[in-house]
Amino acid sequence: MDNWLRGFPRARRGATAVEFALVVAPMLLVLMGISEFGRFFWTAQSLQRVATRGARCVGLLQSDCAVASAYSASATISYVQAQAQNYGVTLTSAMIVPSASATCGGVTNFASIRINYTFTTLVPTLIPALAAGLPVTAKACFPNQV
Repeated sequence: MDNWLRGFPRARRGATAVEFALVVAPMLLVLMGISEFGRFFWTAQSLQRVATRGARCVGLLQSDCAVASAYSASATISYVQAQAQNYGVTLTSAMIVPSASATCGGVTNFASIRINYTFTTLVPTLIPALAAGLPVTAKACFPNQV
């Protein structure tokens, strides 16, 4: 037993495992943070594209956003939900605010879509501040052509 204690300070067995254990946790947190950060911005960009498509649909009065050649808020909401689903984002009708007569940048006669979404992270237990989600708002305007 006495020999073991004298050689302990110079022992190298297990040093690699200890170093790995000290490095792996912060490395995994950084990797997960990078992926969640990217997923957040991907979701925000996708919602902006969806809002732009929705506003264009209303402004041009496309058949997807109209019923009997007239603007329909319910048809527009359904169209926006379908476009968001193409990106893997599920929107409820309460998250979508369509308007066929909006003012954008001080100019009237625009179609607009506003989407209010709450992004939820996949790892809320590791980042408690994000457990309630991050708000994402996408808004787009398109001049009415009709």
